[in-house]
Amino acid sequence: MNNDIDKLYRIVQDKFDITEEQIKSPIRVRGLVDIRRIISIVLLNNTRMNLEEIGEVIGRDHSNVSHYKKTTEGLFETEEKLRKSF
Repeated sequence: MNNDIDKLYRIVQDKFDITEEQIKSPIRVRGLVDIRRIISIVLLNNTRMNLEEIGEVIGRDHSNVSHYKKTTEGLFETEEKLRKSF
């Protein structure tokens, strides 16, 4: 990973007390999905990485990143906890 991605991981790990292994794990509990969603959106909005590259960062494929992109705006309107975490 490059320095910016490493920095993002450190920030997320500190804020949510979670490891990179947990983020990339196959576990699909809401909290982990929200963390993956946050990482994906930050990378989409602040880098030139494509969906496949971002998927690799979070241990998922491009379709997950695409889904996060499509659903996040609506979730921000209805999910205060996610909005505050972001």
